Amino acid sequence: MTPVPEDPFEESRDPARRITAVTRRDIFDYIRSLPTWHGRLDEIDFLARLYDLEGLPSEDRRFDTFREDIVQHRYNNYDWDDAWIFMDPRLQLMSGRRSSFRDGRSTLPRS
Repeated sequence: MTPVPEDPFEESRDPARRITAVTRRDIFDYIRSLPTWHGRLDEIDFLARLYDLEGLPSEDRRFDTFREDIVQHRYNNYDWDDAWIFMDPRLQLMSGRRSSFRDGRSTLPRS
């Protein structure tokens, strides 16, 4: 019987396999060096594959949802930096567990 490979999106119990803050920063630095972090999709389409943008709350009292925040601040006003995604606490990219990406993984195209 072939062993099932460890799921890379699960939090490892082995401390040597955890994503450290330094590694996270290195990954984000690399992504920031690319022309866009969202590839060929627009930001909302890309993030909607990973997160429930309608279910996450707005941080702007004028709006109800995270999606509305993105539209307002990235498309209408363009007053969020291009790297805003890495610092927004709702996405937990800097501090979240590896498994926080698990739900979004199933909607990504498989190679």
